[in-house]
Amino acid sequence: MRKAFGVAAVLIGLSAAVNAAPLSNSQKDATVISVDRGAKKFTAQAGTASSTYNTTDGTVFRVGTTPTSWTAVKAAAKVSIIYHLDGNSLVADEVVIGD
Repeated sequence: MRKAFGVAAVLIGLSAAVNAAPLSNSQKDATVISVDRGAKKFTAQAGTASSTYNTTDGTVFRVGTTPTSWTAVKAAAKVSIIYHLDGNSLVADEVVIGD
């Protein structure tokens, strides 16, 4: 009985870890159409659709391969965004600005 309980506890723990894992990242190439410095988010357009991306202290910004900062994100910049979903919000993990 104890052995069965131990195995069940391990399986429940593994299931919880899998369910808590973040969704895999996605990538999108787009053009920045607006930047909200105060809210640390920007809106980018890909084709006819636009999306707003939140940034965090962990978001990585680069121009080509050179590290840069959030201040380099400007309207009309071509960007490649690696992002994930946090609830219904898009969160940018990495923003590569075309040089």
